Parts: sequence; structure tokens; C-alpha cells
Amino acid sequence: MSPKGTKGKRSVWQTMDRCLDIVIRLMEGPARSEELLQIVEDRVRDDGGINDLKGVFEEDRGRIRAWLCDISHDRSSDEYMLGELKRPLLNLPDEAVRGLAFLQQSFGPRNAPMRSEVNALIDSMMRVLPYKRRRDIQNERGLLELELGVRDDDFIPDEIWSIVEEACTQSRLLQLRYGANREDGGTVIHKVEPLRHFFDASHFYLEAFCLETWGPGGHFEFNKVFTYRLGRIQEAVLLPKHFLRGGRRIPKSELVYELTPEVARLGVTKHFPESVIVQQPNGGAVVHVMSVNLFFDVRRLLRYGRHCRVVGGEDAVNEMKKIVREMYKVYEP
Repeated sequence: MSPKGTKGKRSVWQTMDRCLDIVIRLMEGPARSEELLQIVEDRVRDDGGINDLKGVFEEDRGRIRAWLCDISHDRSSDEYMLGELKRPLLNLPDEAVRGLAFLQQSFGPRNAPMRSEVNALIDSMMRVLPYKRRRDIQNERGLLELELGVRDDDFIPDEIWSIVEEACTQSRLLQLRYGANREDGGTVIHKVEPLRHFFDASHFYLEAFCLETWGPGGHFEFNKVFTYRLGRIQEAVLLPKHFLRGGRRIPKSELVYELTPEVARLGVTKHFPESVIVQQPNGGAVVHVMSVNLFFDVRRLLRYGRHCRVVGGEDAVNEMKKIVREMYKVYEP
């Protein structure tokens, strides 16, 4: 026999637990009646079950309305939705409040990457916080600002975006129709193993291991990493074949560059994760890198202007010389 009063206390806690499960589910978004009834059934099953699930659910709905918030019901779609919370479900320390304010400020611009997703996160958090904490977040000032806005007019169709994401997530081959820097305006088909897609504070890119290409210039087999600008992918096809992520040996090229004392004396920026930096007696520095994408990495060094010189890696030196010669032609008298 249970101690006196134990059964009643357990029943109250089970009811509260069941109501919270319903609220937690509705915080994800609208839910149909059968899904909420299933939550009720799963929770009361241990007590021997009940016959009137709908009656228990309506009682729980009344309890939730009295304790936390209203739950509205759209009869046309048979969907239940969570209303405004009457009391907070969560609180945050000061550091987390500043972090949420930072996200709100950084992802406010309309052209910020992942803006809708980050703002959905912020809205969900704000909804369950006490009023004072919501006000603190809105009143935060002097935070570090990140310029995350896209700086191009690239239009990336939703279909291409979702296919690229799916290929990266599922490690599946991609076939891309890509057009970039061709005088005839034509495109080339690329068959690739996607590695990652990223945003570099100006454009969206796909980094991928290129297997082969074919187009007006012919068919070519490759064994190197290319970086594709998503806005220039005209067509993306998700192929059925999977590849082993990390199973391929990615070829790397040596890249050694020298920085003048003017930019290196107070510290060297690590543009590449595995940089080996050797400080020089004159205050300059020599940086050793193994690059998986010379085309992309060499051009990253152009921001240093005359303060950087590529001195090692035959392919890297030749690539930089080619760029400098072409730039000189533009300014040549």
C-alpha cells in the first residue's frame, strides 16, 4: 500500500508533466489533434489507460490556459496553436542576454545569411523569457557589430540551395551547371563531391572536390578542390551515389608568403588554419601553408598589396605572377 497522500501527489505531478509535454510540442509549431491525443495516451498508459482521451485532453487544455497560456484551435485545418505565454518558462544569465542581443543585432539586416533561421531562434527564446529580460535584450548598447550582409546581387533559387545542403549533409555527388568568367557566356558541367558550403562576409560558396568537367572546351578529369560561388550555379542535380566523407586524400599545394615589417611587426593574422609563422629579425614574417585551393587562397593575399610577396611553392608563385601580370596590363600606359 502506498503511503498516505503519495498517490495524490504523484497524480498531480503526472498531470503537470503531461501538460508541459503538450506545451513543449506546441512550441515547435502547430499540431493536429491526433498528435496531441497521442501525447496524452502515452502519458496515461502507465496508469492503466483511460477511455476518454479527448476529455482528458480538454481538461489539460483548461489547466494550461489557467497556468500558462491559451491554446487556440483552427477547425478548418484541425490544428492547435500556442498563444501568448502568461508566465516565463526560462531565464538567462547576463552573459547569455548579451549573446542573444548580439545575435539580434548582427542578423537584423535583411541580407544577412541565415537571417530567418536565426531570427526564428531569437523569437522562440524571447517568447519564453521574463518581460524584464526581453527589455534588457532590447536595451543592450555598445555591442560588437558584425557586417554580415551579402554584398552581391546573386539570386540563389531555393531549389539549388536545398540541393546543395542535402548533398553536403548526405555526402552525395552533385552535378553542377556552372558559369563563371567565360567570354562566350557558356557554362560547364562539373561533377563534384561537396565538402562544405560557407559564407565569407560577401558571397555564398560551395567548396567541393571536382572529379570531372565537360563543356564547349571538352572533357577533363580533375583531382583538386574548387570553390564555387552559389549565385553562379545555374543548375544543380543531386546524384544517387554517396561518397565516403574524409575517405579521399585531398591534394595540397605548398604556399609560402612573406609579409613586410609594417604588417607583421605587431602580429600576423592566421588566414589559414594550419599556418606556420616564422618571425624575421627585421620584424617581418614568413608564413608556410599547405593549400587545398590555390586559386582561392592566393587571391586572398591580394588584400595585403605591396606588403605581401609569395616566395614559395612553384604553383603558388606562378599563380601570383600570373595575377600580377594581368593587373599590370590594366594599368600599363
